[in-house]
Amino acid sequence: RRNPLGGDYGVDTCKQGYVWREAYSSNDHVCVLPETRTQARNDNNQAANRRNPSRFVYGPLTCQNGFVWREADDYDYICVTPATRRQTSADNAAASSRSRPGHTCISGYYTRNAYLNDFVCVTVGVKIQVIIDNLAATSRWIYG
Repeated sequence: RRNPLGGDYGVDTCKQGYVWREAYSSNDHVCVLPETRTQARNDNNQAANRRNPSRFVYGPLTCQNGFVWREADDYDYICVTPATRRQTSADNAAASSRSRPGHTCISGYYTRNAYLNDFVCVTVGVKIQVIIDNLAATSRWIYG
């Protein structure tokens, strides 16, 4: 997902169609399709909505029933569906095949942007789901 020849962003340039995920920070340069970055943004925006108010096992960031942590990185506690977490894991594993040096994505993929500096390149559908999940974040925590 990274351009082996580099580009405007050096070794972080994604291949055509991929964008930086930016799920957890502006340093998340995993190349994903644009819809995956959108999904990450949505998940981030909804983070507070998905916390567990009872704070039992995992404290204030415990997800409501039916939701799990996205885990785009080790500090990503946005609550998403299990299918979204599986997709996030698959996108992370495929990150290097979807980007070009400089955190740009190859054709057909866009930066997920699940968090700041998330540059994993994902499909448009995944990116949109990230935006939705980020926007719904606080509604998915038990205590949010």
